[in-house]
Amino acid sequence: MKDNLQLLIPEKIEMRISKMIIGDLIAAPKLPERRHLVITTAVEKGYYDTPRKCTQKDIVDVLGIKQGTVAEHLQYAESVIINSWADQVSKS
Repeated sequence: MKDNLQLLIPEKIEMRISKMIIGDLIAAPKLPERRHLVITTAVEKGYYDTPRKCTQKDIVDVLGIKQGTVAEHLQYAESVIINSWADQVSKS
């Protein structure tokens, strides 16, 4: 039984905590499905890492859509998220 449980535990677990923030949870705005997919892919591929680990072209290659569409979806999603955050922060 113990050996079976050991198989479920990965040999290595990596975690990184860059900054702890104490405060109220800010609700994420709802995005249309396509924009949600583009921004989720961007996050997963490292588009928002510093330095960036991918370009819009990399996102295009993953999703198979035009670069202009990726740029538009990212800009729209960023605008919605930032404006939602700013509205919530100003009310607190």
